[in-house]
Amino acid sequence: MAGIEPATPAQDAYQRLAGGEPDLGLFSPGGPFESFPGPVLVVGHNTVVLCSNEAAEPLADLVRAGGTLDLRSAVSAAFEGRAAQINPLLLEHPDSPGEVGRAYDLIVLPWADAPAALLLARDITLERSLRSALVESRQRYRDLVEASCDFAWECDEKGRFTFVSDAGALDYAASDLVGQPVQELLMDDQVLDETPFAAREPVERSDVWFQDQNGGNHCMAVLSLPLEDAAGEWRGCRGLCWDVTAERSQFTDQARSHNRELVFSYVMRVVQGELDPARMLEAAAKELISALPASGAAIYRRLADKEMKLAAQAGETLPEPPPWQLLEARDFEAIERSDGCRVLIRPTCHRGRCNGALCVWHEEEAVAWGEDEMYLLEAISAQVAWVHAQADREEQLERLSSTDSMTGLLNRRTFLESVQRRLHRAGVSEITMALMFVDIDDFKSVNDNYGHHFGDRILQRVGEILNRNVRDQDLAGRLGGDEFALLIGDIRAETAIQKAEKIIADAAQRPPDTPSGFSFSLSIGIALFDPHQPEEVDSLMARADRAMYRVKRAGKAGIEVAPDRNGDERA
Repeated sequence: MAGIEPATPAQDAYQRLAGGEPDLGLFSPGGPFESFPGPVLVVGHNTVVLCSNEAAEPLADLVRAGGTLDLRSAVSAAFEGRAAQINPLLLEHPDSPGEVGRAYDLIVLPWADAPAALLLARDITLERSLRSALVESRQRYRDLVEASCDFAWECDEKGRFTFVSDAGALDYAASDLVGQPVQELLMDDQVLDETPFAAREPVERSDVWFQDQNGGNHCMAVLSLPLEDAAGEWRGCRGLCWDVTAERSQFTDQARSHNRELVFSYVMRVVQGELDPARMLEAAAKELISALPASGAAIYRRLADKEMKLAAQAGETLPEPPPWQLLEARDFEAIERSDGCRVLIRPTCHRGRCNGALCVWHEEEAVAWGEDEMYLLEAISAQVAWVHAQADREEQLERLSSTDSMTGLLNRRTFLESVQRRLHRAGVSEITMALMFVDIDDFKSVNDNYGHHFGDRILQRVGEILNRNVRDQDLAGRLGGDEFALLIGDIRAETAIQKAEKIIADAAQRPPDTPSGFSFSLSIGIALFDPHQPEEVDSLMARADRAMYRVKRAGKAGIEVAPDRNGDERA
């Protein structure tokens, strides 16, 4: 009809989507978003999700529920022809109200000249969690340093404080000291150039007398390190201070003063040169032997399952680990064994939780542990507790970065890197290995018919099945989506097939608490690694993948062993 312009391709596509037609090939092989790594949605008026890929399901649910104010504003902007971003868009955890479950970086674009919006997202949940954990880990280390001294400081080449730790010093607030000349705080007979605050070389310990804000005198033991700029020019110092006024004033208390000096020596050694938790603990164990004195010293760390792990030791052969019921008392425990060995135990506690213990002993029956020994052990236990907490956090970060959060298996990157290392070692030692590529049959229909929450349960069940069927030295990983892989070492083809049959049989057992009649199956492709024919991980994975797809074409729920490298042909 004259006067009516034909619809544009974008308008035509929109009409087809609004009419209920599926994704128009957007996510199909060859489609524009076939390989897009994150969520993709097309949204029309009235928060209607016209189409989306599988990764976008949590966002699609949010849109259908009305979305957030930022999301609604961004979609409205797209309807008006403007692009918008939301960084980040936070989704509440479905099982923990008030907690963040997913996080996305989201861009919203107009859908050409049709009344629709295109939403492209990147899942930043793990990245955000790791960043938060790293920030917390750095804060823990800062707390460790500040807990080790009365105050930390920095000064410039003119002898002015440029930094003082948050607690302040000498009855001054930290903000009052920054910018103030150090010389104005020194006692009359002290000269700045003769103190560690003007040192050009490291100072391990030096006594400096100060006057506090109220006119009181304080003796500080000072550790100092020089600061240099990129050109190697001296630009000031930084260091730590401990108030030793009481020790210097009370010469009659020689034993306590001696032990305090030993604590200083220990802290200085740790802060100056030992950032690795293991080396920190080794240094502490050595210091304990010389400080007490003792025949031997041991530092134990408590693991998640309450097992005692020996983290460091020094001196004579260690006695057996202290029983946990003694540590739960969170106080000193002195034990005299039947062989005459006297053992002193001090639990280490962090934030109200016992996370390890210090243990020292000597074999002199006539010598009992005194108050000074307990004082020193208590002073060091606080630092050791911080080191244990730091080690716990580092292990947690390592687990987060190497495992799949859904199943607990290795993630794709870690699995492939580990397999590559095993292949290189196997070529030298002539070990035969089998790589299994495992795929859940018709997994998309599970999500479509029962929902993604139920689909997640099936993924977790497959992870449990694979874990049960591998040894400690084998590898199990989730490659992504419904694809898994196993690397089993020192195994023949017949045994690998039997193990794959066992995995398939386990999957055929109806999972508990599942709908009546529900079942799922696995397709497994096996590629054998021949140490006499070196092969890279990509090639081995490709052979197992092709074997798995041959199972799919043959009817699924089966096993296929890939030909060797010379006989394998692409399907």
